[in-house]
Amino acid sequence: GGVDFNGVGGNDSVLGKSLSIYAGTSADRQNIIVNADLLFEDPTGTATLGLIGSDEVILNPQAFGSDGELFVNASLLAQNDTWRVATSGGLGPPGGNNWIMTINGSIATVGGGSAGGVWERNYLFDDRLQYLRPPFFPLLGNDWSYENWREVPLPAWAQE
Repeated sequence: GGVDFNGVGGNDSVLGKSLSIYAGTSADRQNIIVNADLLFEDPTGTATLGLIGSDEVILNPQAFGSDGELFVNASLLAQNDTWRVATSGGLGPPGGNNWIMTINGSIATVGGGSAGGVWERNYLFDDRLQYLRPPFFPLLGNDWSYENWREVPLPAWAQE
């Protein structure tokens, strides 16, 4: 679990083990909202974080902070819709579209995604997810297989 050192729920919480957070149910769709940077103290360790919204995964514009940067180290899953930056209530990027977002993990959605208003987007895959996954994080299926492949030359009729 995590430890909130100063009692305010800020970015001082330390995740000691893997954790998945699920919002809602299939009958009562709910969103996951990211309100601050989500970083690993030891990015080479075995702790993983999964955020699963039964509807959407939403980034709070205030999470970009005064420096305009947001770092999310997690597996994000929006089961019914998309992932996006919230824009309602007049919230927008400080100083125009100068936000920088770095996501190190994975993103899976039903409806695609948009990081509207984010000037620079860095999508990185956490290589540890090849052999680790957050607890109870849904698998895509058990029909995946790895095959050897090779490129074959184009047939004569397809060449110009």
